[in-house]
Amino acid sequence: MTKLNLTLLLMVFIASTSVSTGQIKPSELLGSWVITNLTFKDGAPLPDENPLKYTFVKYTFAEGNKMYSSTKAHVRGAMTYYQIKKDQLIINNLSGQIINNFLISKRGTDTLSIIRKGPKGFGDPDALLYTFVKEGVVQKSKSALQTIDLIRPGLDTVFSESASLYANFQNPEGFENYALDELKDKAGEQGTGLFRMSFIVDKNGIVDSVKIIRGIWKAFDDMYLKAFTKVKSKWKPALINGRPVSVRMFVEARFVASAMIEPSNVYTRQGDGFYNNGKFDVAIQYFEAALKNYPDSETTLYKRGICKLRLDDIDGGLADLRAVKDMRGNLQVDELISQYKK
Repeated sequence: MTKLNLTLLLMVFIASTSVSTGQIKPSELLGSWVITNLTFKDGAPLPDENPLKYTFVKYTFAEGNKMYSSTKAHVRGAMTYYQIKKDQLIINNLSGQIINNFLISKRGTDTLSIIRKGPKGFGDPDALLYTFVKEGVVQKSKSALQTIDLIRPGLDTVFSESASLYANFQNPEGFENYALDELKDKAGEQGTGLFRMSFIVDKNGIVDSVKIIRGIWKAFDDMYLKAFTKVKSKWKPALINGRPVSVRMFVEARFVASAMIEPSNVYTRQGDGFYNNGKFDVAIQYFEAALKNYPDSETTLYKRGICKLRLDDIDGGLADLRAVKDMRGNLQVDELISQYKK
């Protein structure tokens, strides 16, 4: 999960004028909101066993009561609809069915706190408290904390992509979704794999330094590059304090053959039963079996790492967590790694 340091978070809360939750109009939520903290309702931290603790989340509210959810900063995400009834935020799928609802517990100028029901409702001790801050506030507050990727003499400084610094693809659904639509039913099915590619979007929005970090098979790789080249002029540069900068971006595509994903899912579900009951020595065996079928499952790899940590295999657990970090997926585990590394 993308987290602000405690001092910054307090500054944001102080700067945000508190307003009554009362009846909120949909227009008051317009824009993008980034999660900065996720706890139980009483403020107690989630255990590391729960991957949600380290999952980035962005909600974007748009005109027409449209809502987009994403676990990647540079993607708007899947579309749903939302409505507000009294103090509740209700999420509907495209067919109008309610798929989630939250209690709006606190709202400020730049902050939003919502409670997700536990098994026994909003009053359940296991209900979750999500704290969001407007995306622009997060980006501005973190502008001085960006990591330099490389310095190109005579050209520019290239920063590393992060949850608060990224180039924008002009299609709001994100490049990865666009690419998968382009490749649908075209590249064939040849096993399971994770495709990863990097490139630089410079301060003028020009793409260069395209590199396939990890391919799947030649037909897929070639078609992905073709899809990328077709729209490479549709990127907008990243901004730091309103100033365009160059940034190295990463995109990925996970391909899982149907013959492999179902056995992996079966083993994972069996492992989850033991994992959720603290029987890590048994759970790890099922996660091992799941990863043999689908080695690029980020969540399963994370859970295996937690099992190893709980079984005092610190080196093994850290190896799994670093592998999760290298995937550059939904889980942001730097904080957890720093707790255990020697």
